[in-house]
Parts: sequence; structure tokens; C-alpha cells
Amino acid sequence: MKIFLTILFIIFFFISLFSQDEQYEIDSLKNLLKKENNDSLKFDITIKLFNKFNEKNDTSISYEYLKKAKNYINIKDKNILIYRYSNISNIYRKLNKFDSIIFYYKKIADIFKEQKKYEKYINYMNWAGYYYTYLGEDDKSVEILLDNLRFSEKNKISKQISRIYMFLAFGMRRTNQEKAKEYFELSLKNEKDTMSSTYFTSLNELGNIYNSKNNFQKAIHYYERSLKIKEILKDGSIVYSYNDLATLYHRFGDLEKAAFYMEKTIPLREKTSSKYEICFGYINLSSVYIEMGKFNKAKIFLDKSLKLAEELKMNTLYKNLYNAFYSFYRKKKDFKNALENFEKTIFYKDSIKKEESVSKIAELDKKYKTEKKEAEIKLLQKDKEKNNAIIQKQKILVFSIIIFLILMIILVFIFFKSKEKQKKANEILFERNAEINQQKEEIQVQAEHLKDANNAITKQKNKIEESHKQIRDSINYASRIQNAIMPNMNLFEDNFSEYFIMFKPKDIVSGDFYWAKKINEYLIFVAADCTGHGIPGAFVSMLGVSLLNEIVRKKEIKKSNQILNELRKEIKISLRQDENEIKDGMDLALCIINTKKNELQFSGANNPLYLFRNNELIEFKGDRQPIGIYRKEKDFTNHVFQLEKNDLLYMFSDGYLDQFGGKRGRKFMRKQFKEVLHKNQNRTMIEQKNILNETFENWKKNREQIDDVLVIGVKI
Repeated sequence: MKIFLTILFIIFFFISLFSQDEQYEIDSLKNLLKKENNDSLKFDITIKLFNKFNEKNDTSISYEYLKKAKNYINIKDKNILIYRYSNISNIYRKLNKFDSIIFYYKKIADIFKEQKKYEKYINYMNWAGYYYTYLGEDDKSVEILLDNLRFSEKNKISKQISRIYMFLAFGMRRTNQEKAKEYFELSLKNEKDTMSSTYFTSLNELGNIYNSKNNFQKAIHYYERSLKIKEILKDGSIVYSYNDLATLYHRFGDLEKAAFYMEKTIPLREKTSSKYEICFGYINLSSVYIEMGKFNKAKIFLDKSLKLAEELKMNTLYKNLYNAFYSFYRKKKDFKNALENFEKTIFYKDSIKKEESVSKIAELDKKYKTEKKEAEIKLLQKDKEKNNAIIQKQKILVFSIIIFLILMIILVFIFFKSKEKQKKANEILFERNAEINQQKEEIQVQAEHLKDANNAITKQKNKIEESHKQIRDSINYASRIQNAIMPNMNLFEDNFSEYFIMFKPKDIVSGDFYWAKKINEYLIFVAADCTGHGIPGAFVSMLGVSLLNEIVRKKEIKKSNQILNELRKEIKISLRQDENEIKDGMDLALCIINTKKNELQFSGANNPLYLFRNNELIEFKGDRQPIGIYRKEKDFTNHVFQLEKNDLLYMFSDGYLDQFGGKRGRKFMRKQFKEVLHKNQNRTMIEQKNILNETFENWKKNREQIDDVLVIGVKI
């Protein structure tokens, strides 16, 4: 026992000694900063103080020293300026402040361009373009990197070409995976050094692309080639290879191998990576443990990731973390906690979309404050001019007072003369004042009655506003639920070379909906327009999605007309249309593509399908009957035809065609809609969507949108 207490005392002694030494070093640096006059030394001292307080997790003080360091940046010596910008950018890289990293990288690049050190200039601009992808601003990333490519080709900087292709691929992989694949392959083709980071990174990213396409063999081929080079070089980025291999085996159901590779990433991340990447590593490993049923291990890493996420306060981390917690509690059948974490996932998913709007508001606020300051300066100038005018007026006032006193003496004399007349007038006024006071009392009584009535009206108004807020909140929540049941976009990305979905609800919730499902080789997708819009339409749309899922999954119907016949039957049963006069239902277009035979089936309820092939429009008309009760019901028609490469298919609701607008306030109509599609059929699907949206807004202008709008376009 005595030995244990002695050891414990020694441990506490050394901890105390270390703490005192560290505090002594901080105090010494603070004193040195006060005495020092040289800006270069001040900069180095403030950076050291930032690192000391940052290591102690004292964020507020560390950021104060970072702010002070920025005051000592500016200097005429460009090489020292590069050194200071690099120090600041390295700090922001540790803090995951990507917008600040980009800012300082551009500053460094500008200096190198001015010095005509073009290779270094291109290197920093490449990284600036890459970090835009972390902000989700892929368009800015691609714009910078294409400028770099043109600059490098013009100035014959061949060493940077392969690297630019690699960064371009990073900028395009979210929006155009095929184009990203092409640029990664160009990067490999142009890179002469097969042991370089550019070479093994491009190999690894090609593995990621084939992984997303479910091509297991090709993904493994590229991952293992990249891993082999990293193992030879003992490169720190080997952690990403382990992570990607784990993700691949996870997707294809080999949980043991997934866990093996994911466990290898953890010590490497904890040693070398940022807190952001460590947190993602914990989340990914916990997800594998959850599927393996190893709940105790999963909970350890979930708790670790929660602690890091609360430090970083990044919405992307919270979204993935709460989704993992949702899976954890759902697997454990703890449905109460599962629901709470699912709601948090939805909340942070929405918050990510809002961040762009918050940033724009901050920019406008800054602009407003600048304008306000300028207005204050102008106001001070005007005050100065006013003061000069006041001095001049005071001189005039002195002379005026003298004249005024003379006039007052004359007035006093006149006053005493008129005093007797005033006395008689006062008696008359007294009588009139008595009458006025009586009228005033009557008015006060009436005012009290009005005040009571006003209080009652105010209370009623508050109740109405509270009810309106509750209804609005409920509708917003219903909108999130409706968005959550819409199909995953991966289904369209994996099966079509290009596509777009233009979805513009009239109200917060929509009566239009789109739906897709793949059963074996059959890809089924729908564009539907339910009776009405807003809340009534949304109820019918959710009923339609539910019934379509049940018909396709349980009854395994693979003919388009049979699906519509069955859907009509279920709608009539669900809405009891045989028992009452409810005529609610929906118009829709439904396609089934046999992905093996490249054969398409189409059936429509009042809605058509447009096919553009070789600059010609082929229209497949739907049957003139809705999904719902109808006086002349018949089986729906099944149109079957062979698809060809580059065929364009369009399905839509009537909201676009029926919108009032233009100079004469008329409907847009089907003919004009066909002309827009025909004119732009050779453009990309994303460009077509933008043109359709711009045409719609220009047509509508300030008029109210009359209905929900849905247009779906796909390219075979």
C-alpha cells in the first residue's frame, strides 16, 4: 500500500511539474510579445501562443492570438509574406476552415505568379480548386482548374498537367461521374512517374468510381494497384486505401473483411489525420460493427465520434453520426431512440441545404454595414456644415433679441390696456371649460369601453396566430416526410447516362410526385399528378407511393398496364369510391425498362410519353381515363418498343402546360412545350432542366403559380 501511494505521489508530482513548466513557457511568450517591436518575431510568437492554447482546447484565447498574428502578416518582402501566409493556411487546415485555406492559397499563388514561378503558382491554385469541393462548390473548383489547364498548356508547364486532370476529376465526380472517370484516366496517361502521389491517387479514385457502379472486380483491381505503391513508399495516405477497401467489402456484404480494413484505419487516422477525418473513421467503423451485431464495440466508437462532432460543430458530421445512431437503435429494436435520431438526421440534412443561404445573408449584412458606415461619414460632414451655419445664425439671433426686447416693452403696455377686456373673456372661457370637462369625462368612459374591446380582439388575434403557426409547422414537417419517401437519385444515376428532375411544388407540400424502383433487370419509374395540390394532393401522393411499392414488391407485376390496372383498383378501395362520390385520383405516366433487352413498356392515365430520336418527336398517348373511379373504365394500353442509344424520354404533369403567363396572360400549352424540348434536345440534361426552369419563370413572371410542376427527362 505504501509503495502504491509513493508511485501515485511521484506521478502527480511530475504532472504538476509539467503543468508549471508549460504555464511558465506561456507566460514567457506573453512577456516577450509585449516587449518585442519586430513584426516578424511578433508573428512567430503569436503563432506559438495560438498552438499552446489550441493544444489546451482553449478555443477563445487561441483564436485571439490567431487574430493578432494576422495583424503582423503584411510586409514588403514577398518571400517572408509567403512564409506567413503558409503558417496561417496550415493552421486553418488543422481547423478544417476550408474557405480560409482557399483565401490564403490564392494569396500565395498570386505572389508566385508575380515572380513568374509558374509551376508553384499552378500548384497552389490546384489545391485552392480542390478545397472548393470540401465546401460543395464544385462549379468554382472546375472553373479554377480549367483555367489552370489552359495556363499550363499555354506556358508549357507539362509537369502539372497530370495533376490538374486529377483535381478536375475530384471537382466533377459528384455531378458527372463519367467525366470524372475520363479525367482520372487522363491523369494516369500523362503521369510519367508511376510511383508518384498523383498516380496512386488516380488509381484509388478509379476504384471508387467502379465501386459506386457496383463493379466489384474492377474496383478491387484499381484499389490493390494503388495500395501496393503506397505500401512500398510507406505513404501516409494508405489510410484512405484501407478505408475504401473496407467500404467496398461492406457494400458487397463481406463484413469481416470490411471490419479488418476499417480497424486498420483507426490508429493511422488518430496519429496523422484531422479531427474531421478521425470522426468519419469512427462513424464508418461503428456502422460495420452495427451490421455485425457487435453493439458494445459500435457504441464505443459512436460515443467517440459524438464527442469530436460536438467540438467541430459541422452539420455534415452530425448528419452522418445521427444516421449511424438511428441504425444502432433500430437494430437493437429501441424504436424510441431510433425515431429521435432519425429526426435529427433529417434536421441536419435540411440544415446543410440552408448553409449556403446563411452565407449569402452574412455577405449582404457585411455590405449593409459598410454602406451604413459611409453614410455616417457623410452625416458627420453635413453636421460640420450645419455648425458653421449655426454660428452665423447666432450672430443674427443677438440682433434679433435686441429688437425683440424693444417690441416686448411695447407689447407690455398694450397688455395692461387689454387686461380688463381679458377678464370678461376669461369668465366666458370658464363656462365653456366646464362644458368641455363634462364632454371629456364622457369620452373617457367611451375610451375605456373601446380599450376592453381592443384587449379582447388582441387575445383572439394571438390565438389565431398561434393556431396558424402550429398548422404551418405541421405542414413543414409533412414536407420533410414527403421528401424523405421520394426515390434515391442513385437509381437514376446508375441506370441513365444523363437525367434531370424538375420538381416545383405550388405549396410547401405537393400533389405531384415521382417514384422509381428496380426489380431484377426491370427499372420502373413514374411521373404522377394527383387531384388538387397542397395538403389534399400530398395525401393522395403518399397513398400512391405506398400502393406502388406494395404492387411492385409483393405482387411482382412486370407489365406497365397491369400495374396501372392494379393501382386503380387499390385507389378505389382505399378511397371507398364505390360507396361515395369521391372522385379523387391521379393522372400519371409509367415506364418499365428491361435493362437486359433495352426494351421499354409504357402505359399512361391521361398523360403521354415523349420520345426524341434522331431529331424527331414520337408521342405515345396515354389512355383517356384517370387512376380512380371513371364512368367508362377499361384496361390500360401497354405500349412496347425497342430503345436505341441516345434516345430521350420525357414525362410530365400538366402544371407546366397550364401555367398562365406571357404578354396576354394565356396558358403555356402543349405545342410551345414541345417546341422548347425539340429546340434544346442536343443539349445536356442539366442544361435542358435549367432552360425549362428559366422559360417557366420568364413566362410566369409575377403571376401566381397555379399548380404543382413536374418534368422528368432521361437519356438512354
